[in-house]
Amino acid sequence: GKQLVVVAGAGVVGLSTALVMQQSGLYQVVIVSDHLVSVPASTDKVIARIKASNGSEFVFRDPATIPALEMASPYAGAHWRSLATNSDMLLQQCEKETFGRISALEKDNVTFDGKPIVTKLKGMDYYMQKPLETPWYFDFVSKLKIQKEGQDGADFPSGIELAVEYDTFVINSPLYCAYLHSEFIKSGGQFVKSKLSKLGDCETIVSKLNLGSSKRIHAIINCTALGSKHLADIKDNNMHPVRGQVVIVYAPQIKRTVTKLGGPAMRYVIPRGDGTVILGGTHLPNNFDTQIDNDTTTSILNETLDLTPELVPGYKPSCPNSIPKSQALQLLRKNVLAVKVGFRPGRTGGVRLEKSIITGSLSNSSITVIHNYGHSGFGVQSSWGFANMAYRMLIPYKL
Repeated sequence: GKQLVVVAGAGVVGLSTALVMQQSGLYQVVIVSDHLVSVPASTDKVIARIKASNGSEFVFRDPATIPALEMASPYAGAHWRSLATNSDMLLQQCEKETFGRISALEKDNVTFDGKPIVTKLKGMDYYMQKPLETPWYFDFVSKLKIQKEGQDGADFPSGIELAVEYDTFVINSPLYCAYLHSEFIKSGGQFVKSKLSKLGDCETIVSKLNLGSSKRIHAIINCTALGSKHLADIKDNNMHPVRGQVVIVYAPQIKRTVTKLGGPAMRYVIPRGDGTVILGGTHLPNNFDTQIDNDTTTSILNETLDLTPELVPGYKPSCPNSIPKSQALQLLRKNVLAVKVGFRPGRTGGVRLEKSIITGSLSNSSITVIHNYGHSGFGVQSSWGFANMAYRMLIPYKL
């Protein structure tokens, strides 16, 4: 029979890893996690209502209700924009493989709950200073266009020296996670809701399932992210939260991503393809504060409006007949759906992708663990690549 593999953790990396292994046909895979991202039901609480320009009403139910310190995935934007340096060949490869998978999902018009999970659009990167070396992905993406201030009539936001436009994808992270789980179950995988105090407890948990001859665990894939800091048989003190705060607005007219590179704070605009747009953000390592900072919200709204004036129809700062910025900000605030604080799973030393041995809580025997966690802010855009890496570690072959 198939060998039993347990994946601990059901964020985007855990779900992708479980799906790769289940669809290989070699394993019976069980996901063990205390949380699972789901699509809001029609009976869930409405937290915002917005009157759309066509007179209809946009109803927003919160897709991110999992405690922020316990899972980052539902809080992600997310879009494919490389975070790999020119020397980080592993992350480059993982981002390339993930680009291919999400590109196929977009090409096939894959939806979940009636909405697209991946949308193709233009990405715009604004550089406050020209990069010292050409980023590797300039040669990877399609329809790359580089502009300098004033070139061909280009009118950049204040402080921007260089703009780079290219084709990219946005991923509706909550929908995407729900889709991955659905595909995993369809392919024969099983999910167990359980909070782990140590990885070895997976043995006791799966012993209660109806798995036929697949009772002995062949391997555990550890995708518990920040949870790895607290598991009694892992205790990875290199793990730390990287606090992010974002504003979710209703702005269906936004058809591009915008990212500002450089300066004291991260700023980005990421549409999710369903009318909602993520405005960000912050990147604060070792910050555990779950409370919303109102000053940060104000700064995000102010600076993302500078980057993307079309957030407010009728606002054109270069046009003398435009509404004033103060009025535009008031209109933008009226379209705020929620403000969220999330925590990226940062890790000193980078992603942990390696094998170790733990002791099963039931048999007291050794169990192989493949660790696949610590993906910080690039989990979604590199998830398939790291899932494939974990799979290759289970079935070693020459890359």
